[in-house]
Amino acid sequence: WLYQLKEYAAWVDGAGPSTLWLTGPPGCGKSVLFGQILHRRPEPPSTQKQYVLEFVCNSQHEMASTPMNIASAILWQLTEWLPRLVDEAQPESRPGDKFSKLTRKYDLEDLCNLLFQTLSKLTESAAVLVAIDALDEC
Repeated sequence: WLYQLKEYAAWVDGAGPSTLWLTGPPGCGKSVLFGQILHRRPEPPSTQKQYVLEFVCNSQHEMASTPMNIASAILWQLTEWLPRLVDEAQPESRPGDKFSKLTRKYDLEDLCNLLFQTLSKLTESAAVLVAIDALDEC
């Protein structure tokens, strides 16, 4: 049924909002739909790379339940694939030293700014899908 929704079609075609937000009561199958969406995600043109960044929230584990850890995990995935992006977003740090950037003490606002700057830079040349499941558990 999801694939017949006009909101889904607009998201896939890029004609609507860039965010697809699934809501529903606990246990209704949002995580199953989440997996299906990732499996059937739109493919970018063959000349464009695509990066899928995923995070699953879990209220039972502190490391998977705070906004700070969500942003950190997504940024970490980016640096694993493309360490130069963080250098470009935050040039005041030593080039190539992603660890100094990710281990220094950030407040949530600074970390989110770094994440958004990095994602903005990446979307200039690639398709990016950021998928966060169980956000209601955070």
